[in-house]
Amino acid sequence: MGLGAAQPWGRRDRMRLFLWAGIAFLLPIPLLLALQLQVIPTGSVLTIRSELPVKVIQVAFICLATWILSRIEKRPLDDYGIPARQAFGRRFWEGSVWGLATLS
Repeated sequence: MGLGAAQPWGRRDRMRLFLWAGIAFLLPIPLLLALQLQVIPTGSVLTIRSELPVKVIQVAFICLATWILSRIEKRPLDDYGIPARQAFGRRFWEGSVWGLATLS
């Protein structure tokens, strides 16, 4: 293989991916269901009152899963595309504009 050739995924890589997905998406399900039972329907399907807590929980568990896997792999979060020094840099604001545009 050459210098730029990608290595095939091994069993360990797949297990780490499944672990990340489990923490990020399966672990928060009971919390999200409990939250859904607490929110009283206001007649509108999507409101800030009902959706913001859900999104905050989802982001928190995705960040938690990423942090846990970074510790398991003994790598900094920078390797996962989350550089602390550039947290609110140009790329962040570019992503914010694109995110707002897709919602608008």
